[in-house]
Amino acid sequence: MILKKSTRNKKSRVDFLYVKIQIRRMHMTREYRHFTREEKIKAVKMVLIDKKSQMEVERIVLGKKNSTGTINRWIREYIQEGEENCFKKKKGLKKVTENNVKYEILKKFNAFLEKEIRTNSNLSKPSKINIQ
Repeated sequence: MILKKSTRNKKSRVDFLYVKIQIRRMHMTREYRHFTREEKIKAVKMVLIDKKSQMEVERIVLGKKNSTGTINRWIREYIQEGEENCFKKKKGLKKVTENNVKYEILKKFNAFLEKEIRTNSNLSKPSKINIQ
């Protein structure tokens, strides 16, 4: 008696796994909501001034049932930075101060001097030529 392995079962199993992966990918995608600066300040003030709980504010503002810590992060930034400076985008070029410019110039000058010292010290050394 010869047993044949059917290729049809393997193919249907592969198709099933492919469909299962596609469905899982659809459920795993998240939609991230971006909040404006004003919305964040309003949510923080609801906690600090109106004395509402963070979970309640997250339910109202974010629409989340479970606490995610987002409001807590916003509150920390609000307290550290103050109302005028909080929730501003900090990406981009760093501030150029006079001290930073002086430091960069001195660093480049120091590297230049070290290079000159190395090249001059190599020239002043007597060459090792074997004369026989």
